[in-house]
Amino acid sequence: MRGTVYAAVTGEPFLTAAKQSGLQVAMPVYSSVLPGAPQLVYVSTRKYVSDHSSIVKGFADSIAEANTALSRDPAELKKVAITSTNSTSSVINSIILPVFTPPTVQIATLKDMEQLMVKYGVLTNAFDPTPNIFAG
Repeated sequence: MRGTVYAAVTGEPFLTAAKQSGLQVAMPVYSSVLPGAPQLVYVSTRKYVSDHSSIVKGFADSIAEANTALSRDPAELKKVAITSTNSTSSVINSIILPVFTPPTVQIATLKDMEQLMVKYGVLTNAFDPTPNIFAG
């Protein structure tokens, strides 16, 4: 094992850093296959959500609020990205900025993702993601 990476799926700012180091984009998964697909999803147990619904709602509301604020202010988004990812300003100023609209997960997009995952063998069976989404 030499520690060589032959392929990876990653988002920004890591995609831009990889390209700046000479790696090539083989397949623009996020932007071409399923536009609007969530890049990050928070997961919890049903018990935690049931026992701490006000905390979960507050967390979900704060993420939606941050998404809305950052979508309106690209300069602030870049500032946050530099500190939260430890990336250089050169990388952050070159990335494809994420889009935070809509600020909450879209069930239809999750269902599209689920169908693609079944089609390509990532999942063996289809399932309905709706009961597993916190709706506040």
